Amino acid sequence: MTEQVHPDITPLTTRPRAILWTLVLVSLACIVLSTADSKFGLNSWQQWLRRTPVTLYFENPTGGYLIPVSRSLAGKADSPQDLLAEWLAGPATDSGLRPLISADTRVQRIALKGGTLLLDLSQEALTANRPQAIPALWHSLVSLPLVRRAVITVAGKAVTTPAPNSRMLFYHWRDRLVAQPSLASSPRELLDAYLQGPQDKNLL
Repeated sequence: MTEQVHPDITPLTTRPRAILWTLVLVSLACIVLSTADSKFGLNSWQQWLRRTPVTLYFENPTGGYLIPVSRSLAGKADSPQDLLAEWLAGPATDSGLRPLISADTRVQRIALKGGTLLLDLSQEALTANRPQAIPALWHSLVSLPLVRRAVITVAGKAVTTPAPNSRMLFYHWRDRLVAQPSLASSPRELLDAYLQGPQDKNLL
């Protein structure tokens, strides 16, 4: 008697072989992914999986207020180059915000040493003549987790930056959040400053 096999049903004799090959392939994949130095190992994927939340500051269209913009950066959390590139590129075109620095500005030096970020920009950084440009850049840089302090120079010359303990308080203005600097030196002082309300009567 001839055995007939339904085309939609896999013969029982072939199933163990398929299961065996599946286990072999899964095992090989696990070995490759668990190898840290492998081209396709976990380390090569982690930089894409890891994202660092940062806050960038730009100016409202009429000037005078710094508006916080949250972004998530891919890559190494201890590398400030990506954050700086995002800030120099300016806000999204449909955000209603304006950049604070000339697009011709070049980064002449950037280095992170023990939590202190050393940054030197070209002279074009000051051509836009925006008083809030350097404070906005400073607060954007220190939003990176490993940056506790930023030292900014332009063409090798020191520029005025916020105090090392300067932190931002956030208030409501129209349909946006507005960032206002505070020199509170402790969480309690920061809370007290916030509860006292903004000095600018246009803010809530």
